[in-house]
Amino acid sequence: MIISLILSLQLASSYLIASSSIESCLNSGSNDMNCTNKLVVSLSVNNDQGADTESLETIINTTSTSEGSKQLVYPIKITLSKTKVTARYPLRYRQDFNSRARELVIFTSIFDCQDGAYSNSPTCGWKTDSKGDRIWDSQGYCCDCDFSQIIGLDDTTYTRGQSCQLFNLGTGSSSAHCLVWDELWYSAYEISTYQTYYLLTAYISKAYENGTYYQEKIVVSPSVPVQSSAEKDIIVRLIGDFSPNTPPPTLSDQYLFSASRPVSNTRVLMGSRYWMFIDGDDISWDGTQCNKVGSSYTAFRGQGNKCEMQPRSCFLNQLEDRHQTDIKRTANGQAPLYFISKEGNFSKVISNSDAYLQLNIDGNFGSLVTIELNGDKLKFITNVSKGKIDYAHIGNFEALSYDGVLDAQVSNVGNVAAQFTLGANCSSGVAAIEAKTFSLKAMESKDLEFDVNVQKSNASQYECNATLYNSIGIVVDYLVVNFNTSSRHTDTGSEGGNGPKLNGDNTTDSNPNDSCSESCPQWFNIFCFLVDGCWGDIIIFFSIIFGICLFVILTKFVIRRYGICCQKLFATKEDNKK
Repeated sequence: MIISLILSLQLASSYLIASSSIESCLNSGSNDMNCTNKLVVSLSVNNDQGADTESLETIINTTSTSEGSKQLVYPIKITLSKTKVTARYPLRYRQDFNSRARELVIFTSIFDCQDGAYSNSPTCGWKTDSKGDRIWDSQGYCCDCDFSQIIGLDDTTYTRGQSCQLFNLGTGSSSAHCLVWDELWYSAYEISTYQTYYLLTAYISKAYENGTYYQEKIVVSPSVPVQSSAEKDIIVRLIGDFSPNTPPPTLSDQYLFSASRPVSNTRVLMGSRYWMFIDGDDISWDGTQCNKVGSSYTAFRGQGNKCEMQPRSCFLNQLEDRHQTDIKRTANGQAPLYFISKEGNFSKVISNSDAYLQLNIDGNFGSLVTIELNGDKLKFITNVSKGKIDYAHIGNFEALSYDGVLDAQVSNVGNVAAQFTLGANCSSGVAAIEAKTFSLKAMESKDLEFDVNVQKSNASQYECNATLYNSIGIVVDYLVVNFNTSSRHTDTGSEGGNGPKLNGDNTTDSNPNDSCSESCPQWFNIFCFLVDGCWGDIIIFFSIIFGICLFVILTKFVIRRYGICCQKLFATKEDNKK
């Protein structure tokens, strides 16, 4: 009897590791053991292996039936295939986050703006939780124009969201700053360590004595590593996996953010395309930190010097900001910073109420399999076919970025399905590019994509030789690809900038947050002004005193001069004698 074992392969070869003929016995505890001659075959089966690329054949002379030992005419065929390997990251729901917190400014007067912690009707109103209780700090806060700004003695006439007007005590002399939420919400998930998952299937085709064939199948996986055929004459064992050249990324320090509600929102309907990975350090779980994902009422109300800052100073780096950043980057051909596509082809799967994030793994990911069957002879067959590189292209990109991509298309121009390997050997300064191995049917084409990283920062020209190998390692085609890189762009972030050269003393010990308005909030505390060196406030203090005295003197002069009815209030002793 002939057994034909056909193996499939997408990204790397399947190899015969060893074969041997042994006597296998089953020990059930009785004196007699059931022993049979078996052929044990050890094979490496790779990632996403196609079912018609390679085959194994073994010849068995006889088999047992109810009528005794007979010579078999019809072969048994076993086809072995392996699905694409995926990494499954279990997910644990943490909480929902708003896409973008917004600051609403309501202009009012200094007499009307209310933001007290126990106020029954603050200007912004109260937000309540699901139980109807007030949410602490949800009443927002007020920013008032101070006395020196109103009378024009302070040249800093701008307070948060408004410009203070001279002698204005009405609407516009104060503003209420309220936190309002966007309609779009994201769900955040904690990501656990990944587990590899795939199915390895053996299809067994057998013939009845009349030549009619029927088929069985044996499926093994990392969770069910051993299975046998119905007649127990073929056993498939999954021994384990080889370590891949490029293992799946570790995401335990990041969180998955997926748009979740309202379900009618366009971004929710688009699925995983705009999901994001956010570092745990960029998240405020309790809402007490500004400029992080999750910044909420307490952070908004408690930020230092808030009335001296621009509106939205507490709500930078929100989910919407990160989304828009990646939209611009991808539109410019740059790699995203937050979209999950930066780590690979992810999808979210919910199976039996278990949610997990799934990543299709590219590259070599071999598994060691043993097959036990009756047999004496083994033959290993590999299909060899002609291949051609249809095109290969690398666009120009910025040095020291992740934006370089080699796009190529390969075709099988032969008559049989076969395995090919495409690699690229580049000039100095280009990081090594990992080759990809794949299966193609006759006259089938495949598009491939490789990351290209340049390790030099200056603009330069480079060359890569794209080389196509057949299943036995012979070069069947090659193509030279030229590309250029631009110099690395220097980004100083929030530091640096252009401006005039200033003269003065460097201050290293002063705290920029310790302003006189905070350390000496009372305008009449002259002792505090002297201790803290608030010379501007001292001048303002004496100006106010001088103004009050001048006002009293002028008022008294007018009363005495023009005989106002209330002059008795300012009468002198001589006037009283009269």
